[in-house]
Amino acid sequence: MAGQLTIRWIEKDINKFMNKVLGTDNKNYVVASDTDSIYLRLDELVQKTCKDKTTQQITDFLNKAAEEKIQKVKSETVGIQLPKDRLEWRGGGFRNISEETLRIWDAFTWNVPQFENRIIFPIRDITGKTVALIGRSLDDFSKQKYYIYPQGVEMPFCPAKVKPIQNRVILVEGIFDALNLWDKGLKNTVCCFGTQQVNWVKLSLLKLQGITGVDIMFDGDEAGIQAAEKAKDLAEKLELSARVVKLRANVDPGNLTLPEIERLKEKLYGT
Repeated sequence: MAGQLTIRWIEKDINKFMNKVLGTDNKNYVVASDTDSIYLRLDELVQKTCKDKTTQQITDFLNKAAEEKIQKVKSETVGIQLPKDRLEWRGGGFRNISEETLRIWDAFTWNVPQFENRIIFPIRDITGKTVALIGRSLDDFSKQKYYIYPQGVEMPFCPAKVKPIQNRVILVEGIFDALNLWDKGLKNTVCCFGTQQVNWVKLSLLKLQGITGVDIMFDGDEAGIQAAEKAKDLAEKLELSARVVKLRANVDPGNLTLPEIERLKEKLYGT
């Protein structure tokens, strides 16, 4: 029953999306469905966007549309189903993060082209729904360090369900910033996936969980400092106690050592 209801939600949102793209009204583009799949009619989309294209070009376009647009709608509706052929992370520690912490955060690997040679984390929203996958290259010299699926998805603070210390959380930029602090004792850390991704909705979700204060710890460069002050102003408008934790120039939370993090915890919370 739950599966049938979920598919109905997906059908509704996919049809709404297709009508918007093609400029039609209340037209059904989902022609059939079962418990875990939908079957979508795309002939009008091809006619509108792929005139004079080769068969291969049309195939490439449809693959890209399915990945970047249709899967995005699905992820926002009912979430992403984790791949059945994924492998739980058993590669030991990575970037000074213990294997235990990586496994608590549900790290895994997946042998498909986009995620090959990456450590992958599911990103869940406040309801527990998986809305995205983020893969970090195991090669520090990779041209594309991170890959997010589906592309363009709205990323929640991570973890969405927080573990506050004295009703406060630490807000950092990247997932490995959060992992490093979390791994070494500051389990009230959440990441925002970029300084431009902080907004009043996400901060309000912290308030709903009883958070009264935010300690903002962005990178120690000029851009990070300016973004931290902007996030502080926004938090204070929501009546959250906010303070900026300034790091040394060119230092980010992901590089802090255990002794540094222990001193930071003592300074912030007296514990």
